[in-house]
Amino acid sequence: MKRSLRNNNEDWLLGSGLERSLEHGSKLPMKRVVMKKFFYLRQKDKNKPTRDVCKKILEELVLLFGAKPIYQCYQKRNVSTFFSLDQLCDFSPPDTLEQLKSTRLQTWTEDYEFLRCQRMFPQIGCINGLDRSLVKRNKRIALRSEVNQSTDSRTRLSRLTTSNSNNIDVAEISTDEELPVREENERGEDKDFRPTSRCSRPNSAMLEVPTKNLTAITGAVALSRGLSVRDHTAIQASFITGANGDVNDFSLSVSTTWRHNRVLRKETAEQILKSWNKPPFCIVHYDSKLIKYISGLTDDRIAVLISGHPQKTPKLLGIPNIPDSTGDSQHKAVFKLLEEWKTIDNIVGAVFDTTSSNSGRWKGSVTLIERRLNHPILWLACRHHVYELHIKRR
Repeated sequence: MKRSLRNNNEDWLLGSGLERSLEHGSKLPMKRVVMKKFFYLRQKDKNKPTRDVCKKILEELVLLFGAKPIYQCYQKRNVSTFFSLDQLCDFSPPDTLEQLKSTRLQTWTEDYEFLRCQRMFPQIGCINGLDRSLVKRNKRIALRSEVNQSTDSRTRLSRLTTSNSNNIDVAEISTDEELPVREENERGEDKDFRPTSRCSRPNSAMLEVPTKNLTAITGAVALSRGLSVRDHTAIQASFITGANGDVNDFSLSVSTTWRHNRVLRKETAEQILKSWNKPPFCIVHYDSKLIKYISGLTDDRIAVLISGHPQKTPKLLGIPNIPDSTGDSQHKAVFKLLEEWKTIDNIVGAVFDTTSSNSGRWKGSVTLIERRLNHPILWLACRHHVYELHIKRR
C-alpha cells in the first residue's frame, strides 16, 4: 500500500506572503503577487472562508481596474488561470481600448500603452503617482454634486415654507396640538421628498427689440466672429421671424449692415488708439506683400508693427495698401502710421527684409526713414533669406 504524505483534497502554497495592499505597488500586480497576498490572508486567519479571502483581494483590485469589470471577469474565470504566475493579473474589460477612447482624455493613449507594457514579462514602466487631471476631475464632480444638493435643499425649504403659509393659519393652531412629523430614514433624509430640477425656465419671454439700431447692437459680435455682411443680415432676419415679428418694421438691409459695420470699425479703432500706451523706446517692424483676392485682382500692402518694453506682444498699427513695393512708397506708408500713432520720437530701431528696396544706400526705405527722423536707428535686418543665396546663384 502506497503511503501518501499529502492529502489530495488540499491545496499547498509555498513561499512568503504579501502584507501590503495590492493598490500600493508601483506596478500592476502579477498573478504571483496576488497569490502571495492570498497566502498571507490565509495564514493570518486560517478559519476565514476562501470566498471572503478572495472578496478581500478583489476589493483591493477594484481600485486599479474598476468595480464593474472586476466582478464580471471574476465570475467567468476559474482558478486555472493562475497556473502561469509570471503574467499580469489582468481583470481589465475586453473593450479597454474603446472605453479609454470614449473618455476623451488627452492621456488615453499613454494609459493604454502603460497597460500593454504591464502585460509583458518583465513589466515595463511604473506608476509615478496619482493622475492629477483625474483627481481634479473627481473634485469638480464632487463639488458639482454638493452644489446640486444644496440647491435642492433650498428649493425644498422654500416650497415647504410656501405651502405652510398658504394652507395653515397660525392663529388657528393651538399650542397643545402636535404638528405631523414626516418619517425619516437613518441618514435623516425625508422619504417623501422627491428632488426637482434646479430651475424652471418659461417657454417664452418678452423682449424689447429696437427697430432702428439692431444692426449696430449686434455689429460688435458679428465683426469679432468674422461674419460677412450678408450673414449678419440673414441672422438678424431669422431672429425677427423666429420671434413672430415683421421684417418690414425694422431698418434691415445689406447696405445698412455694411454702413453700420464701417462706422463701428472706425469708432473701435479710435478707442484703441486713445487707450494704447506707447513704449518709451520702439522698434518698428514692416514687410510688404502682394495680396491676391478671390476676384483675381492683386494689391500691394505693407504690414507695420511696433514692439518695445513693457509691451509683451507687438502692436499692429495697420496694413495699408501702397502703389508699389519701392522704398519710397514703403517709407511713406510706415511714416504715416507712425505719425497717426504718435510714435515718431520713440523709434530707435527697424526690422526689415534684406532687399534693395529696404536696405538700399540711396533709395532704401530704412535710409529714407532715417533722413526724416534726422537721427540714425538700429538696423535689425532679417537674415532669413540670406541662406538661400548660395542656392539661387548656382
